[in-house]
Amino acid sequence: MPTTPRGLADATTSTRDLDGEQYAAWGVIVKTSNVRAVHVANGMMQLLRLMPSPPAWSGGAPVHRPPAAYLKEVRERLKADGSHRLSPQALALCVYKSKAGPLLLEADPPKEHAFIKAAQDHLAERVDPASNSLASGGRGRLRAPVHRLLASVLSADEKVMVTGGADPTTTGLAFVGFSDTHTLSGFHAATFLGLLAATPQGQRALSRFYRAAADDTDPHSSLVRLLGLARLPRGYESGPIFANAYPIPPGDSWAEFAALAGEMASNIAEWYERGATKAEMVMSMVDVALLLLSMRMLRWERASAGPARLLLAVCSPLDTAALHQAIMRARDSLRRAATALDAEAEGSASERASAGQAGGSLVRPRAAANAAGSVGANKGAYAPSAHALNLAAAGGWLFPLGAGGGARRYVCPGPRQLVTLVHALVPPGSPMAWGSFAAAAERVGLALGGADEHRTEQSLRIGSVAATLHEAARANQQSLISLGLARRESDNVVVVDGGAT
Repeated sequence: MPTTPRGLADATTSTRDLDGEQYAAWGVIVKTSNVRAVHVANGMMQLLRLMPSPPAWSGGAPVHRPPAAYLKEVRERLKADGSHRLSPQALALCVYKSKAGPLLLEADPPKEHAFIKAAQDHLAERVDPASNSLASGGRGRLRAPVHRLLASVLSADEKVMVTGGADPTTTGLAFVGFSDTHTLSGFHAATFLGLLAATPQGQRALSRFYRAAADDTDPHSSLVRLLGLARLPRGYESGPIFANAYPIPPGDSWAEFAALAGEMASNIAEWYERGATKAEMVMSMVDVALLLLSMRMLRWERASAGPARLLLAVCSPLDTAALHQAIMRARDSLRRAATALDAEAEGSASERASAGQAGGSLVRPRAAANAAGSVGANKGAYAPSAHALNLAAAGGWLFPLGAGGGARRYVCPGPRQLVTLVHALVPPGSPMAWGSFAAAAERVGLALGGADEHRTEQSLRIGSVAATLHEAARANQQSLISLGLARRESDNVVVVDGGAT
């Protein structure tokens, strides 16, 4: 295991930097399982706002300091920039309902909600009092139906609340606020941007992503500007240089991962420049980030002499008789990966010490469990597998998305995620035969069927599954064909072209 930063004492240990060790192993810090796509999108926008002056590095490469030190500087810079929190006007527009009932901009606000009065005064200058479509009572106040509609647009995921969460549905740099715990503290956004900033190809993709995020001509940004809520960061026009602008975990294994992230992001940026919308590009980047980070966790091992683990993917949520065996194997594949992650993360420090391996348990006990001496893969610990599975589900890569009722999940990308996967692996104008596309997906960690089946069987680690791989390949091919992402030639060869004409 690579060396990790020291100096930040965890609440459960006196000498170890558990945050730093988790970050070095997985690129994320597991303190909660409640991380959603909107949190990662919002975190990316927050970190992009730091450009062109990101937190300082030395010697042209990131300093591997404790994660808390990086986060402290990020927070200080965001506060200095004025983008640490949503403005009172933006908060009032985003929040239509609360535990106390509707918060109506057309009504006189209670004293404890002074931000509503600030929003009313702000909008009075922008709303025509004579307009029946926007105002009521001639007071320049936003009518309830329009307020509800605006709230559903500005905070579609309902992550903006009266107190606490402030994660709007972010498609650009002009309208950003955040809740610290989920948006930045887990390092999801920082690690993904760090992966892109680590290679020249990723830097070019990141520059395109930044220009798209700063563009305020899309409908969402135009609405924000119309309402007087836009706050673009200073100096965003300067075209910042992204080389080593964001942190990347220490260790040689991250170099190959950074190259893969750069390739995928570069392909997505090329598709964007060929006509994809800004919102599609942003969500594709978020989907890729959640896929890569969750797969990094689910495939992680302290040391392994064998092939890297693959997860079987069946791109259909329909458990038909023809697909039943493949779906059962896909569930088994994901379950075994999750179990192995927890076992590797917790393990036995004494056993590893006797084998000459470094590092203790990476599982963080909950505070109440710690007091009782309870650790491990029980309800008193933050199981890394739960975090990894929730990340993958948040990106739409699993079915079912929710784990309620003990649902048995498996890797099953939704329609939008299939578009993202194809566009991330297939450059525009460079169609791939199915076998080549399946091999490219295996670099990410997904077994779609149709690549080197002997190698795929070994990496799946669920026994002899040649027939299952054939079954899964047929289903996956048909899913892409039905979405217009692939075509079947006259000789029955499937070509994946991403929908290019």
